[in-house]
Amino acid sequence: MFGPGAGGAAGQQPEIDRLFARRLERTSDLARAPLLQATLIRLAAARHVLLISLPAICADSRTLNLVISEVAAAYESALS
Repeated sequence: MFGPGAGGAAGQQPEIDRLFARRLERTSDLARAPLLQATLIRLAAARHVLLISLPAICADSRTLNLVISEVAAAYESALS
């Protein structure tokens, strides 16, 4: 996780893009955990980006939609 920097959220987009690209470049060893990896990027006190990565062989589109739904539901629950 990294914190807010100069330029606010818009100024952090290059760092977000860099973290995303770096994660795409890494290969996953399917024999070793964790396969699902998450990075929380703090843009401001109440603004974050959650980057979740999982090898394509580990999940189909239905599973990915389920993961997204579960994360969104947990987030909504935490807000209330």
